Amino acid sequence: MGKLYIVHSVDVEGPMTETLHATFERMQAYGLPDSIEPSDENLNKLQNGTFRGLDPSLSQLIQNIFNKESLSYLNNWDEIDEMLSVINSEQFRNKYSDKNGNPYLLSWFIYDHHEGFTNNPRFHEVGTHKIFDHYIPLISNNNYNDEIYWHYHAPAFSGDALESNTCWSNHAMHEEIISKRIIDKQWYFSCYRAGMCIENNDSSHWLEMFIPFDFTPRMHENHLDITKVDFDWRGIPKIWGAWHPDWYDYRKPGSMKRYMFRTADLNTYNSKLSFEDVSAAFIQAKENGKSVLSYFNHDYRDMRPEINMAYEIISQASEDFPDVEWEFCSALEAAQKYLNLNNQKPKLNMSLVENILHVKSNTEIFGPQPFLAIKENDKYFRDNFYLNEHNHWIYKFRKFNDVQSFGIAANSPNGIYDIIVKHLK
Repeated sequence: MGKLYIVHSVDVEGPMTETLHATFERMQAYGLPDSIEPSDENLNKLQNGTFRGLDPSLSQLIQNIFNKESLSYLNNWDEIDEMLSVINSEQFRNKYSDKNGNPYLLSWFIYDHHEGFTNNPRFHEVGTHKIFDHYIPLISNNNYNDEIYWHYHAPAFSGDALESNTCWSNHAMHEEIISKRIIDKQWYFSCYRAGMCIENNDSSHWLEMFIPFDFTPRMHENHLDITKVDFDWRGIPKIWGAWHPDWYDYRKPGSMKRYMFRTADLNTYNSKLSFEDVSAAFIQAKENGKSVLSYFNHDYRDMRPEINMAYEIISQASEDFPDVEWEFCSALEAAQKYLNLNNQKPKLNMSLVENILHVKSNTEIFGPQPFLAIKENDKYFRDNFYLNEHNHWIYKFRKFNDVQSFGIAANSPNGIYDIIVKHLK
């Protein structure tokens, strides 16, 4: 009997607002003449395809990208909380239960609209921990096995909040945010999703040091013009499961140690989860014994109709595969079950002799070293250990009198982490 593990990832970014003029500015980037006045009337005509004098191909493109669903943003926390109160209810979760009657599960990949942007045109909640702190009590207090992981948009060198960045080597914001999570919240993670699904070899190499499971690879059966998007997942394996990436091409199978899981858009203008996608996952489970169906959406739109859409497709596809059991899992749980990993947790021990820090682990960790987070003179950053001997690392604090706190975190290869935080001042 085959097993299909189903993961619904939510890219958590908090409330979002787009003004009418901003919507038309985006349309102009796709070729809409700037002579067309931004107005509700013109927007409705463009969405309905009834605006006269527009090139048919441009009209269709505008309808596809700027449809009413895509522009139905949740503008404030009250609107998001109202949605969350429903989807976190037992009635809702049990309505969408799996084959064995287990409730629907969600994996929350939380992003911070961190400090340092030069603008905020979508009126996001800005500040490290702001979104994290809002979600933690809502998720940790529910009665399910939802789990929280990390989502990250690399900031553009210009500081423009609307500009994407395809490089991790020109900034250290990712390390600052994680350092704050470790020291301030005593929190770490084993699963990751990239903002805009943008990944390249530099970020791939960084993830290889610390994070065992990557649910970023974006599945696209339909052709995408790579010159019009910032992500590139051409040529990834067409499997509903996991593979190790290559050192020189993050998209291809290779000899890195972390695992990649292909993930589909649940409902975007680029792509939508289809009956064929889900059937392929069932087929792989039947033929290979197991598979992982993974899809994602965002919290700044109403998730209820999208969950209903996914569930209807899964239920319909499952009718053709009565011998395949399908169950909802967190991202980590799905990875562990698919890869036959145990739940062994590493145990970190540390000792501090003057300004020399020793860290040991009682078992193998994922990557070459633990994550070392430091708070020094109110600045947060990561630094590197030296490997002293197997599972034993050393670090020398260079300005020890200025160090306020430090934290150490490490995953086991199966995605269970241990964490130690020490406050000195």
